[in-house]
Amino acid sequence: GSEALGLLLFNLYRQKSERHTQKEINMSMQALNQLVARSIIDPTIVKSHSAGQIDDVIADFEFAPEVRKHLGGLEANSFAEFTLLAYRVVKAAEVPVRSIELPSPAEGLFGDEDTSDREHVA
Repeated sequence: GSEALGLLLFNLYRQKSERHTQKEINMSMQALNQLVARSIIDPTIVKSHSAGQIDDVIADFEFAPEVRKHLGGLEANSFAEFTLLAYRVVKAAEVPVRSIELPSPAEGLFGDEDTSDREHVA
C-alpha cells in the first residue's frame, strides 16, 4: 500500500539524485580537462596558481560545487601537482557504477550443498 508507494518514490528520488551527481562529476572532469588545455596556451593560469589565486581561475570553469570547494583547498607546489591532485579529487567524487554480481567461475554452477554431495559420491 502506502509503504510500497513511499519506497518506490524514495528509490526514484535517489536514482535521480545519483544521476544528477554523476552529471556534475562528468561536468567536473570536462572542466578539469578544459582547465589543463587552457593552461597550455594561457600562461596566466599557471601564474595565478603560483600567486595563490587559483580560486579565481577555477571560477571560470563549470566544476560541481563540492568539487570546486575541494579544489580551492588543495595545496600544491606546482600547477602540474595541482592538476594531478585535482584529477584525484574529481575521480574520488565519482559515483561507482553498480554491477551485476555473477558467481565466480571457480565456484561453478553448484552451491555449497551440491559440492558436499559430489564429494560423497566421488
